[in-house]
Amino acid sequence: MIVRLVLAVVIAAALIGASMPGIRTVRADHADATVARQLDTLSTRLQAMVERDDPAVGPGAQLRVDVRLPHRSFTRSRIRSLSITTDSNATVATWRVGDRGQTRRRLVGLPLRTTGTDLTLRGAGTHRLVFGYRLDDGRMVVTVRRFKSDAGATVDHA
Repeated sequence: MIVRLVLAVVIAAALIGASMPGIRTVRADHADATVARQLDTLSTRLQAMVERDDPAVGPGAQLRVDVRLPHRSFTRSRIRSLSITTDSNATVATWRVGDRGQTRRRLVGLPLRTTGTDLTLRGAGTHRLVFGYRLDDGRMVVTVRRFKSDAGATVDHA
């Protein structure tokens, strides 16, 4: 009877050990898909803002968005960072899940202007951002900043 119990424990431990790489892959895939869905929605809303509104020299069109980076859990890996940058005159988002390489997604076909350096989000939770559509030295650009007030911002969730 004890031999069966020990054998069952050994087999269970071996099965758990063998399945851990698969569990890590599924967790990373789930976190990656969560961020990708939000960025697809954000891309659609940014493109609609660019098509619907005219760029302005002043505040212009704005879109407030809550980007949620998932917490690490049994079903999800941690998102190390999410950056919004310019690449080849387009606004792109790049993110890193766990120990994986970076994933890149084009958000809109206009360059990005920020108030400082490119925007990088770190840490799980909700990050509030405000995107704008402006004229900068005669060029149409997308702007992004962290949300600070409700003044003139349209609320959307990505």
